[in-house]
Order: sequence, then structure tokens, then C-alpha cells
Amino acid sequence: MQAIKANAARVRWMIRGDAYGVSRISVESCQYRALSSREIVLALKQRQTIGTIIELNDVILGYLIMDMTTSDYCELVSFAVDALHRGEGYGTLLIAHAEKVARNLGFVKISGTIPERSLESQLFLAANGFKCLCLLRGFFGVDDGYFFEKVIV
Repeated sequence: MQAIKANAARVRWMIRGDAYGVSRISVESCQYRALSSREIVLALKQRQTIGTIIELNDVILGYLIMDMTTSDYCELVSFAVDALHRGEGYGTLLIAHAEKVARNLGFVKISGTIPERSLESQLFLAANGFKCLCLLRGFFGVDDGYFFEKVIV
């Protein structure tokens, strides 16, 4: 049943009108730094930022925002799936789409830093082929972060 639902979902580019739905998921999911609607709109105005969402029946189920300011890798700035829909394959579809986009743009790696306390996110990235390369002390203020990376060549 889960694969059937995920196959019916649609991944598309994020637009400004999605900011409220994305912000709602961010506030519910991010323990450290949730994105406001305003911050999402500002991020989308940046040339080096790509936002994608996954939706089912016009309901936003998850999002992923990537920054592409370096020459060989892009960074996962923020990503989350609505808590009611985790474990249904939507996050994996978002990551697969991000890899395809990054590869098509000539990037060889995707990286992201995950809060130490966010075990669910760490396990998700590991299950999707990311490797934890190091612990970054104090990356999230008083909390540490784990730096994950995936080679996509």
C-alpha cells in the first residue's frame, strides 16, 4: 500500500504559493531551525537555491530545499515530510529527485548537516546512501551536527 501511495504522489518545483504549507511542515518537523514562510520565499528568490515539494491530491506532504553555491556539491538546506506521512516513501522520492537534478546540473555530491538529536533524519539519510563523514561540534549553537554526504556520479 505504501508504494502505491508514493507512486501516486507528484514531485514538482516549489513556488512562492507553497511557502505556507512548507513552513507548516518545517515548524512541525525541525527541532532547531524551522523556516518561516518569509524565509522560504526569500530562499526561492536566490538563483543558487532549488526547492521541490511532493504532493498528493494537491496536499503538500514534504519538501526539500537545496543550495548550489559550490562547484562540485550541493547542500541540503532543509527537508522534511509531514509527520503523518513518514515511512510511506515520500522522503525517498524527494531525495531521488534531488539527486537527479543535481546530477543533471553537473554536481558530483550532495551533502547536509543533521542535528545530533535528530536520529530519525540521520537514519533516513543513511538508508538513502548518505555516509556520515564527521561530527561538527557546536554547529547548531550548543548542539552538534553530523555532516552527511552522498556521491551521485
